[in-house]
Amino acid sequence: MSLIKSRLTRTAQSSSDIPTAVATERISPHNEEIKPAVSQAKTTTSMLQTYKCEAQERIKELNDKLQQHEHKLKETRDKFTAYQKFEQVQLELDVIKGEIQLNGSNQVENDIQQNIDNEQTIKMEQALIKLRDLSLIKQAENNTLKNVQISDFNPRVMCTSKSE
Repeated sequence: MSLIKSRLTRTAQSSSDIPTAVATERISPHNEEIKPAVSQAKTTTSMLQTYKCEAQERIKELNDKLQQHEHKLKETRDKFTAYQKFEQVQLELDVIKGEIQLNGSNQVENDIQQNIDNEQTIKMEQALIKLRDLSLIKQAENNTLKNVQISDFNPRVMCTSKSE
């Protein structure tokens, strides 16, 4: 046991022999070494913030351009559709002019009027079919109501009994 005490005493003496300044110097880093790392981190942060702002501005510009191009595309599609309709009407006009030259104006007028009359006749036939269907439905409803009323009506037979 005395051996252990002697070794502990030597260890305590050897640790007290080391100056405190040397121990602190080895354990803690120098302030000069920390300062460049902090300033470098600040510089990197400011550069990243600048890059972020520039990227956001670029994204906004690109979104604006995208909206402009989409608007132009819609306008172009509308113009193309209008142009197609114009061509179709122009062809119909050319056909009518050709018919007028071949058959005369009276014949073309008669053909146009006949087409209009045919369309009106078809619409009238469809309306009559709808009216007929509605009439049949109403008749069926009326018949159903009559049958229900007849079956619900039970004449009561009154029986009189004579008491003696």
